[in-house]
Amino acid sequence: MTGFSHTRIAICLGMVCAGVVSGDEPRPIVGDSLGGTLARDHQSRGIYFHGKYRRTYLAYMDHDFNARITYYDHDDRSWAESVLVDNCIAEVGWGKGIKDGHNVPNLWVSKSGMIHLVYGSHGTPFKYARSSEPESIDQWELGERIGDHATYPFFCELPDGAMLMFYRYGPTGGYKDPFLAFQRTDDEGRTWSPVKKIGAFRHACKLNGYNALYDPASGRIHLMLALRPQGDWASFACQYDPAADRMYSWDGETYLGPMPGDDALVEHCRVEGQTLREIFVHDGILYMLLRGKRGALSFARWDGETLHKTDLPGERTAGYIHGPIWTTDGSTVKLYGVRKDMTQKPTPHGADVYVWTSVDGGGTWDDGQALVRQADLGLHLQDLNRVMNYAADGPFLIISEATGRLPKDFEVTPQNHYDNPWRKNKRLYAIDEEGHFLSGPEER
Repeated sequence: MTGFSHTRIAICLGMVCAGVVSGDEPRPIVGDSLGGTLARDHQSRGIYFHGKYRRTYLAYMDHDFNARITYYDHDDRSWAESVLVDNCIAEVGWGKGIKDGHNVPNLWVSKSGMIHLVYGSHGTPFKYARSSEPESIDQWELGERIGDHATYPFFCELPDGAMLMFYRYGPTGGYKDPFLAFQRTDDEGRTWSPVKKIGAFRHACKLNGYNALYDPASGRIHLMLALRPQGDWASFACQYDPAADRMYSWDGETYLGPMPGDDALVEHCRVEGQTLREIFVHDGILYMLLRGKRGALSFARWDGETLHKTDLPGERTAGYIHGPIWTTDGSTVKLYGVRKDMTQKPTPHGADVYVWTSVDGGGTWDDGQALVRQADLGLHLQDLNRVMNYAADGPFLIISEATGRLPKDFEVTPQNHYDNPWRKNKRLYAIDEEGHFLSGPEER
């Protein structure tokens, strides 16, 4: 296995400026990111880490197909200047040279504070960068390639410090006969295990949700997979036991066999026949947002013995929720999402950010409260993404607004996955659990 070939002293030329104090004025933190296709959410990824500092790190792909990273300092209440880490265009393999939305970076911060970035892959080896110092974005070790025929990287860290990176392994580069696979590192990404395949599918496979969710109570990892067993996309929940090297059903009760496929997931990994919109794990309890016929949504909680399920209130309201789920005590549960303005024809370019709250573990729900109204702001908000591992009474959310732009002279094709409005350039905003904007710099 080859090691890192060089160290990059990162260039700070980004669209995020240092020393910007947060407030309620809705200024973007990133002015023009490229919408990616990191599984379902087409969003940049963020993760909270409390070590020497309390920071939320955000990785994104800029207008020139570069991987960039910035952070929000929760004590200084300011955004750091963004850092250009590397370009996101694959240099080898099936996707070589393609300016592709799948190339967007995903990131993880391990327990030591080291920052890990993977990017630049659609059916090719991932590009991998690791910070030279813990909790620092200034210098990066570059040049490593991880994985094979890889797309959609999702991370998980075990109590012993081992880090697993799950992804789709496509033997021909894309959808045909893909595997669910992972690789493991026990030394902060300096070396990685060979590819381990744990599922085989007939046509397509994506990882969805907010990375792989490790449950300390069971020692298992919860995964949310999107498949097309009957032509249309549907999401399924399953568990992987790293100690036993076995895949299980969503409730952990059924062993799926040595190499489960579409049929096993259809039979054992749907919850009462419904498809998944979101999963969340807290204190050994699995929380799920489920979608039934005609888009009706329900909330489910699995405590290891009983499935508690509740239809969400208001058929028009419920039909436009898009996760995520949040709880810190198991009693007060919140569901965040976007709700289109129903007074006019819904479009993909305008939505309010809402929160729905339950105070009895998901048994009953309120009618929802608007955190951000796009009509009041004049913004065309599209979607949101929860910052991983954030420790507060609600999530730190990254929300996006379409700019309608694409790179100059860029050819739009289905192959490069910029052929629909959701994947055009986006401004990125950040809001805290109370809906306050953690604003970026004033425009110059």
